[in-house]
Amino acid sequence: MAFLLSMANAADTPATYTVNLAPANKVGTKFSLVTDITKESQTDIAMTMPGATTPQKQSQNQEVIAHFEGEAEVLAIFPNDSIQKMTVIVKTFIATNDGEPLPGLPAAGVKIAAENTGEKKSYTVDDQPASANVAKLLDDILGLGNDKHTDQDIFGPTSPVAVDATWPVNSTALITELKEDGNMQMDGAKGTVKLDAIKGSGADQVASFSSVFTVQGAKPNLPAGVTVDSMVMSGGISGAVPASAKGVERETMEASMQMIAHGSGNGIEIKIDSAGKQKKNIEVTFH
Repeated sequence: MAFLLSMANAADTPATYTVNLAPANKVGTKFSLVTDITKESQTDIAMTMPGATTPQKQSQNQEVIAHFEGEAEVLAIFPNDSIQKMTVIVKTFIATNDGEPLPGLPAAGVKIAAENTGEKKSYTVDDQPASANVAKLLDDILGLGNDKHTDQDIFGPTSPVAVDATWPVNSTALITELKEDGNMQMDGAKGTVKLDAIKGSGADQVASFSSVFTVQGAKPNLPAGVTVDSMVMSGGISGAVPASAKGVERETMEASMQMIAHGSGNGIEIKIDSAGKQKKNIEVTFH
């Protein structure tokens, strides 16, 4: 009976897996990159002039859509194996702002170089500095690494986990990353990650995962005299990530924000109601 019980308990123990959500890059790694980005924002502003009882209202809406395809090569990496410097040969680069094509995008066949020195990120197009608008898009599209945290540090488990297991997001690392990307102050963050499935094993293992997170006390850098009354930020990342730089990596990142603020100056009362959301799909095919 004891033997049968121990066998039953062993059979009931789920398998656990070491999950790496940030495949280690190497100098010389080559891959095809396909990135799709959608950003939408809407800001409603009400201004009440001195002596007036009815506010003047205006709305500012924006939608940016971008599609990029290119062939990339890693030229340098940080000690944490994230990409520090890379080149990309453009295959397709299309972007619109409120339906109008964005000018000055690199054409097919053009070489883009991207580098994060640790102090700043820089982008060149055929050895010339990229314009501000193009550099801003490339910052989102190429996703250079940094010497602080990788996706593994933020979203990965600290020990082997079973399929359907959940674990907390590394809040400290997430906040550091969001502050750098979003140029705003934050008090804290919380979230969870789930291992949805495992396919293959060893270097051929592919982990499917999903996560959600919320941010507390977010405050953008607004003009003097403007106070944030409430702000909610949330997001998530999901995808299928190979254990090593081989095969195909697919990830989807989503984020949303809602903010209400007010301010006054020179007798003018201002109320701001702003909302935004963005989504990025990336597909990396390692060669």
